[in-house]
Amino acid sequence: MRAVAIVLAAVLAACGDAAPEPAPTRAPERIDPGAGAAVPVADITPAPAARLTLFADGIIVDGEGAARLRFGGRQADIIDAVESELGAPVTSANGECGAGAMNFARFGDLTLNFLDGVFVGWLANGDADVETVDGIVLGSTLGAIKRERSAALVSESTLEGEYEYASGDGGTIGGFLAGEGQEARVTALYAGVNCFFR
Repeated sequence: MRAVAIVLAAVLAACGDAAPEPAPTRAPERIDPGAGAAVPVADITPAPAARLTLFADGIIVDGEGAARLRFGGRQADIIDAVESELGAPVTSANGECGAGAMNFARFGDLTLNFLDGVFVGWLANGDADVETVDGIVLGSTLGAIKRERSAALVSESTLEGEYEYASGDGGTIGGFLAGEGQEARVTALYAGVNCFFR
């Protein structure tokens, strides 16, 4: 028994002298609230650029300073609000628009229109990351729009593929289509005053 006690004491003493093993290293983790599970930071995709929601009477920039920017707002205020999310615009002007001399602020493929320093319209085309209040995006089909809203081609328009629909906020949103019939796809969206030459 005495021999067992001596051996046990020697083992404990040896354990006390040994350096503790370092804890295994792990990648930093962040909680994904949607999944409720930890996800390594290296596997997380960066958040996309701010998306804009388009209304018949203005826009919303879905960022930290999200606010509904209505037609009638001051040009400087509107540009400041959008610039804080999308960066500086490219500006231009056209003195020959039907509504009068207009100024434009282009944020990529989204153009904001101004008359006499007042926000009066918008135009989205190309790769603009936008969605209407009704969920319509560039590339949507005419058939998809008609399933949700009352939509029709603008019969008196001289611009090919021009259409409009009654939006969920009680106004009218227009745009242009490429293709034929129900499978024709949205290539542009607009509302308010624009500089189209019909």
